[in-house]
Amino acid sequence: MRRVALLLMLAGSLVFPAIGNATASSGLQQDDDTTDRADAGIARESDDLVPLPRIKPEEEELALLSTDAPLPQKRPDGIMLPPSPLATGLLTPADLSIYRRAYAAADDGKWEEARAIAAKARYRLPAKIIDWRWMTRFRTTASFDQITAFIRHNPDWPQQDVLRRRAEEALADPISPKRILAWFSAHKPESGVGMLRYGEALAASGHAEAGNRWIKDAWISGDFPADVEREVLARHGKLLTRADHENRLDHLLWDRNAGAAIRLFPYVGGNAKKLAIARIRLMRNAGNVDAAIRAIPEELRNDPGLVYERMKWRRLNALNEESRELLFSVDDTVPRADKWWPERNLQARKLLRKGYITDAYKLVSQHGLEEGADFAAAEWLSGWIALQFLGDGKMALGHFVNLYENVSYPISRARGAYWIGRAQAARGEEALAKYWYEVAARHYTTYYGQLALQELGVEKLPPIPHLGKPAAANLKKFKESKLVLAVRHMGELDMSKWAKAFLIDMAERAKDQ
Repeated sequence: MRRVALLLMLAGSLVFPAIGNATASSGLQQDDDTTDRADAGIARESDDLVPLPRIKPEEEELALLSTDAPLPQKRPDGIMLPPSPLATGLLTPADLSIYRRAYAAADDGKWEEARAIAAKARYRLPAKIIDWRWMTRFRTTASFDQITAFIRHNPDWPQQDVLRRRAEEALADPISPKRILAWFSAHKPESGVGMLRYGEALAASGHAEAGNRWIKDAWISGDFPADVEREVLARHGKLLTRADHENRLDHLLWDRNAGAAIRLFPYVGGNAKKLAIARIRLMRNAGNVDAAIRAIPEELRNDPGLVYERMKWRRLNALNEESRELLFSVDDTVPRADKWWPERNLQARKLLRKGYITDAYKLVSQHGLEEGADFAAAEWLSGWIALQFLGDGKMALGHFVNLYENVSYPISRARGAYWIGRAQAARGEEALAKYWYEVAARHYTTYYGQLALQELGVEKLPPIPHLGKPAAANLKKFKESKLVLAVRHMGELDMSKWAKAFLIDMAERAKDQ
């Protein structure tokens, strides 16, 4: 918790920069950043001034303001502004000037120019930040060797999953199958391109069956830019079947990627194309949707993707009752439950307002989700409707237990436990209700933890444990951490917008110390 508190203070200093920033030699400083050397041509290892609050003007000041005399342009000598908590004191005036220019170029998307400018600095950590930002960007020009070298030398830097995806996207023919297999022996594929390259490397190494399976799976479920699509079709056109193309078409349409779907039309059957045209017209709210639907063979008109688009189209065109008819026609086995949940949630709340309680419960309880925030929301809403409106504590209990057992954050655990207590109380199980209120009350800094305390008759909150001051050694270690210095440099160099990923990553890794 102490480390988290330090991180919050660090984040606050970025959001609310201090009044000024003093440097050893140039008086005022705006922002900094740094890096070190890596073995693939990669670097390794100031806030704008806010005016001081005006004091009450003296008579001379008022007289000055009432005349046409010019205002002073220079701060009077001898007035010292307090140093910013972000200032590291690690940048010489020369490096500060270099990095200001490098960061300005990076902010304009001129990455090669930014890296070239940063290479002139002696202190390297701000240059490494530029490299990190460059490599994590979509369609980065960084090579596989550069990105993997960065990962190897900086395993604790944020967005490692993004860096791995960018490394996969940079895999190209000059890289041998042996090297590709070595990479994927340590890192599972993170992207469609990664799955594709892994499959190609397997096939080239004598494992054709396994390799072809990876290539097919990559094609069906991967998201590729148009140039990679053309490459796949040119290289593996004979391997991929019409069924593979139609499965990919369905995947793309669920992701509402109409452009890529249309590019597949030459490779799919006529009925699949008709179905896709209708889905695209519906998702684009285009005209002649009825004609497009009539063109689909009868046996395909209950396709889940088509039903979904028709349902959503009706709701967007204020046909809510007709939209709900289609929602009720599918159950919890329908594919892509994540897509259906927002519609179920929205329509269930409309039904609640109209007093159709059973229908609302049916819509949300058949959500088909298995994990994640939407799963928790769906289970809570199902339990709440069952308890508050249907008066069925037993049915509600099942949903609240599902919620509690599938969440981990204190606020969610408290919510699940509290509502289990409410459901047990409704069933007349007072002892069990008390037990679950006590479980929820362990998280007494959360909303539901405090509601649980209220149910237990506790009128005064327990004292919040005093964390105390961190040990001097721990504080020194924290301040000298490369990641903490990186955040401070981003603040110094007016690039606080890059710091969010660092702060979130450090907070998630922080432990109670």
